[in-house]
Amino acid sequence: MTEVPPPPPSVVCTRNLPRFVLFTAKSRWFSVFASLMVMAGSGTIYLFGTYSKELKTTFGYDQETLNWMGFFKDLGANIGIFAGLIAEVMQTWFVLLIGAAMNFFGYFMMWLGVTGRIVKPEIWQMCEYIYIAANSLSFVNTLLDRQALILLIGCLPAAFSVVFLCTIRPIKITATAENLQLKVFFRLLYVSIVLALFLMAMTLTQKSVVFPRAALAATATVVCVLLLFPLLITVREDIFFFNNNVTSIPTLL
Repeated sequence: MTEVPPPPPSVVCTRNLPRFVLFTAKSRWFSVFASLMVMAGSGTIYLFGTYSKELKTTFGYDQETLNWMGFFKDLGANIGIFAGLIAEVMQTWFVLLIGAAMNFFGYFMMWLGVTGRIVKPEIWQMCEYIYIAANSLSFVNTLLDRQALILLIGCLPAAFSVVFLCTIRPIKITATAENLQLKVFFRLLYVSIVLALFLMAMTLTQKSVVFPRAALAATATVVCVLLLFPLLITVREDIFFFNNNVTSIPTLL
């Protein structure tokens, strides 16, 4: 009986799985996926209209006060000069760490205020917390009450930045890999378009139809699947490079 030769050492199998995991963790496409997840977490800045109702009810703010807080939210979100200056002189992981800390501090202090765990903050303090939380973004809410939502958007984006702290970084690529990158970006773009269309459809539908809790859970599940779908794209590309020895593990700049 003819002996079957062993698979080439580059082929992904159980024996080479640890090496492939390390390869993927350091690959440029996983870095792209990590960047997408951080940007997805940064979208919490658009939820001010949801949790501001809780601030207004708890602290008795009038609309003018909320407008001032909204102004500082926009100010923090659109002035990213500090993050840019820090990024010029520090490593990427340090910028992400600062952003995560600022995001958590700003929203966590707001959560402590609305839940009564600290004394009622002054207006200028609330504006400062919102500014810090929004500025950090430069660097399933319908299933939760508004108090829990504030805590969630304080923890989740910060967790994304911490988890992918050493993943998002400058990476050297070969000319061969550079020629193949356009099609992958198009695939990621298509997933983003599908996700945007789905969210728009659900938003418009909710204006005329009251979703039961099960429907909300199903909608949130679909959104999570679409958010994680780029991971399948990146892993598929890494398998291709790993098996065909197109590129080696990327080197840090």
